[in-house]
Amino acid sequence: MVKKIVILLVLGVFFIGAFGGCYTSGIPDLSGNWRGKLYSAKLPGVNIEISINDLTQDSNGNFTGGTVIVTYSGNYNNTTLSGTLTADVYGGNTDEFRARIKARGDVDVDSEQTLFLLALLFATTGNGISLSNGDYYVLAFTFPHMYGCVDGVIKNMTGDYQFTLYQTDAFPGDFDKGTATIEKVITQE
Repeated sequence: MVKKIVILLVLGVFFIGAFGGCYTSGIPDLSGNWRGKLYSAKLPGVNIEISINDLTQDSNGNFTGGTVIVTYSGNYNNTTLSGTLTADVYGGNTDEFRARIKARGDVDVDSEQTLFLLALLFATTGNGISLSNGDYYVLAFTFPHMYGCVDGVIKNMTGDYQFTLYQTDAFPGDFDKGTATIEKVITQE
C-alpha cells in the first residue's frame, strides 16, 4: 500500500511538472537572437562562445535563416585556438519538444577563417588536412526545450552539438562535439 502511494506521488509530481513546464500543443517561436557557451568533449578547457543571430522560422517550425557564429579562445595540446567559424542556417526545425538547427559554412582557402579551421581540425583530430574551395562544414545542434521556458516562452535551451567537415574527395567526419547552452537575447523596446 505504501509503495503504491509513493509511486502515485512521484507520478503526480511528474505530471504537475510536465504541465507546468513549457509544453504547449503548438510549435514555439524560437526566432530572434541567442547567445551562449559550448562545452567541447574534444577540447576540454577551451572557451567557446556561440551566437545565433536573426534566427527565423516559418509557421511549420522549419528554420529558414540566421547566422551561427562560434568563437574559440584558449589552448589545447600546445595549439593556440583563437578564431571564429561562421555559418548560415539552412535547415532544421522545431516541434513541441525539441529544436534541431543546421548551419553551413563554406571553405574559402584565402580566408583567415580557413586558417583557423585548419588549426581547429589539427587540434581535434591530430591530422593535418588540406582544404579546398568547395569543401564545407555543418554546425548541427539539437535542443530539447520542453522545460526551458518562463511564462510559456522559451528563454534558454541546453542540448548537444556536432560539427562535421565535408570534402569533395574525402569525408574527414566530425571535428568537434559536446554540449551547448544558449539563452534568448531579449531586447528592450
